[in-house]
Amino acid sequence: MRTRTCGSLLQAILLAASGPAFAQGADEAIQRTRLAEACGIELKLSEAGCRCLADRAVADLNDLQRDYLLATAVAPRAAERMRASISQQDIQVLATFLAAAEQECSAQ
Repeated sequence: MRTRTCGSLLQAILLAASGPAFAQGADEAIQRTRLAEACGIELKLSEAGCRCLADRAVADLNDLQRDYLLATAVAPRAAERMRASISQQDIQVLATFLAAAEQECSAQ
């Protein structure tokens, strides 16, 4: 059931804390798949919308930002451990990304 909104996913990002990257080193295809699957669980987007969000994440976010985004959705404890390696600027990039990507990808 898709019950989270961009705001609650963003809230999870803002509440998470520090550690090693969740999917660091994973190739882009694997990251796209993981992000699309997490989106399907966490956001109110269609399958095509989640693929759109995953494609945008691979294109617009760096590895650490993508790893953190994924960890907040599927591995909260890992996200907590990652928090120390995420800068305030990364948090702002993720917040802006989520708002824009959800709006853009919801039409798909």
